[in-house]
Amino acid sequence: EVTESHLEVVEVRRYSSRQRAHMTWRGLWGSVELSGARLAEAWPLLTWGEVVQVGKGTTFGFGRYELQPL
Repeated sequence: EVTESHLEVVEVRRYSSRQRAHMTWRGLWGSVELSGARLAEAWPLLTWGEVVQVGKGTTFGFGRYELQPL
C-alpha cells in the first residue's frame, strides 16, 4: 500500500550516435512510502532491484532506487 507519494515526471535528453538523433527519456523522480502486511514478502525482491537496477535504460544509469527502512 502506498501511504505517501512525492513524485514528479522528469525528462532527460541524450544524443544517440547510432540513431543519429536526440532522444527524450521520461521517468519518475521523488519518494514513495510503502506499508502493509505484505511488504515483508516483497522486501527481498525490492532489495534485489536496488542492487541490480531495474527498468528501461539501465545501461544509461536509469532504473536506480534506494530503500530506506523506517
